[in-house]
Amino acid sequence: MKFLSPQRFFLSVALGLSALPGARAQFTNGQNAAHVWGQPNFTASATAANPTDGTLATPSGIAVDPTTGKFFVADTANNRVLRYRSTAAYDNGASAEIAFGQETLFSKVAAVPPEADTMNAPQGVAVDTSGNLWVADTGNNRVLKFTGASKIATSGPDANAFFGQEEDDTGTPTTSQRGMNAPTGLAFDSAGALYVADKGNNRVLKFNGATSLASYAFADGIFGQAALSNGQGNFLASTAGLSNSAFNAPVGVAVDLDGNLWVADSGNHRVLKFASVTTQPINGSAIATLVLGQTNFTSNIVVNPPTASTLRGPSGVAFDPLGRLYVADTINNRVVIYQSPSTLIDGGAATFVLGQATFITNAATLPTTSQTSLNGPRGVVFSQNFIFVTDATTSRMVNFAITPGTPVVIGSSKYTFKYPRKKAFNFSVYNTGASDVFTIGVAIPSDAKKLAKVTFTYAGQDVTSELMAGTFTTSLFGPSSGPVVLRAKITPKAASQGGGKCRFTVTATSKMNTSVSGQATIGGKFKKVSPTPTPTPAP
Repeated sequence: MKFLSPQRFFLSVALGLSALPGARAQFTNGQNAAHVWGQPNFTASATAANPTDGTLATPSGIAVDPTTGKFFVADTANNRVLRYRSTAAYDNGASAEIAFGQETLFSKVAAVPPEADTMNAPQGVAVDTSGNLWVADTGNNRVLKFTGASKIATSGPDANAFFGQEEDDTGTPTTSQRGMNAPTGLAFDSAGALYVADKGNNRVLKFNGATSLASYAFADGIFGQAALSNGQGNFLASTAGLSNSAFNAPVGVAVDLDGNLWVADSGNHRVLKFASVTTQPINGSAIATLVLGQTNFTSNIVVNPPTASTLRGPSGVAFDPLGRLYVADTINNRVVIYQSPSTLIDGGAATFVLGQATFITNAATLPTTSQTSLNGPRGVVFSQNFIFVTDATTSRMVNFAITPGTPVVIGSSKYTFKYPRKKAFNFSVYNTGASDVFTIGVAIPSDAKKLAKVTFTYAGQDVTSELMAGTFTTSLFGPSSGPVVLRAKITPKAASQGGGKCRFTVTATSKMNTSVSGQATIGGKFKKVSPTPTPTPAP
């Protein structure tokens, strides 16, 4: 699926929900969490002295395997990463399947020196399109790769590759093109490049084609440290800074649908956007084009109480299929959600908040906790119509449900066609639920194709190929926004002279939850054309 060009008017402005009175939102500020892991219920918050298959201790990053739906959680204080069955299996307090970094689900040893099967305070996790698990093994100053992680049967497997360290039994922090110092966040772009938030070195590293690289690979690019005078990347620098090209303890990274890199610059209390990282310089001279959490690139003030436009120690960043940005605003004990973030100006405001009832509160709830609260959230990821959040201080993970739109397709199936006349008619796609983006597709039976050529237009533009391929994507704000109206043009073929049905099926599907769709069969039938009678000769 793809977003179409602005010239074809398929604007994704449905993300600006607040501009439309009456449109139902997919979130509610301070809404209840739906499920909890690491604790038996929403009011428990104790950290178990000894880990089990159902406990967590200061969890950080989360990642979902796109090939299986299994999800992975960096259980930081237990020195392991846990794998859970598919995110579609939601059981409060559910047990993990296996552990990476520990030989069993009941140990938390941080081996010194490290080994191929151990971890020390891992924070970041990512899964590439091939199902390989990548772990930012923060305390060991390295990134680990586990091939086919969802298929591994038992705990404690050896990593298959090591970035940041020359050997699998070393964990020394270094500043070089190969070395790392306390890496935290991990993310992949659509081309398979791996981005590493190398927190202790105040930089982000880029590894092109990471899945095919051998251990101790050289980074191909660097963000956050100024380029050398010869134009090369300065991989020996680790200075913290405050500008549009510098970081102070970057923690989280994410790449959006358009290939922009977003960095949670924790020490500067902000999130930076680097546009189109596939074309940006990767020698350290890349310039951020947007800052959130601060009004400009030279400010790092802390605002307390917070507002919809401020951040404090942000950690995790993530996107959903609609392009919304989720930020784990750690010290403010909340997750803030930015609609269509690339359209914002510096210091732009978030639209929704989770973990707090309003944007101007940031209270923690310990020693008790609740279904609506967050306390030190660190990791965020979208999957299966939920946003998942690791709530570090309460040693749990929770998820929040996103309400999808409700697509409805309207069109008559009683049209009558007659060869050789062309006919055009409209059909409509409505949204009767929460604001959403829908993908609309058309299926035309082979029998109907023999009878007529069917073409479709939207706003005067031919969109037949997009509809037939199921890539026509359009914004529907909600019940108050009115329908998307498409026009069908029927051009009869000679075969239609004998009569027959010319109907086609239109399906509109929520982009947030592909199991939610609306469908209608539209069209009609051709009347049989009677042969022209042969004139009777005059006597």
